[in-house]
Amino acid sequence: MAKRKKNILVSVWLASTSGRRILTQILNMVNSNLPWRIRLITEPDLLTQDEIKRAIDQKFDGFIGFVNDSAAAAALAHSFLPAVIMNYAPPVLQTRTNKIVTISDNDEEIGKTAASHYLSLGKFASYAFVPDAESHGWSRLRERGFRR
Repeated sequence: MAKRKKNILVSVWLASTSGRRILTQILNMVNSNLPWRIRLITEPDLLTQDEIKRAIDQKFDGFIGFVNDSAAAAALAHSFLPAVIMNYAPPVLQTRTNKIVTISDNDEEIGKTAASHYLSLGKFASYAFVPDAESHGWSRLRERGFRR
């Protein structure tokens, strides 16, 4: 008897290399006999409160991805939908204690590693860190690691 396919909502940013890599890994798992049916949202800003509510109403089995919208985060935080949150979980999601996992980069270490690499080359009289234009938290942490 075939297993029932689990419905999984996936939200990744396909405009980024890392988002495409994440989706590739998820699809590799699905293609290796994981009984999943995926609904894909290709840009985290398109993950809305209505999308989360629709997944809950349709009895989805889980969520994997990025959550940028505060209303979507609140809907997910107050649900029982198992969730894997990638990178920075909005504060409301940090209060949820069951059926949730957050996977984050160590941005300060990334900045430190980049600076160490440039120093190891010994070819530069000076170097600098250029933060992202919107001064996101990840960028500030990478700058701190780079400066240290």
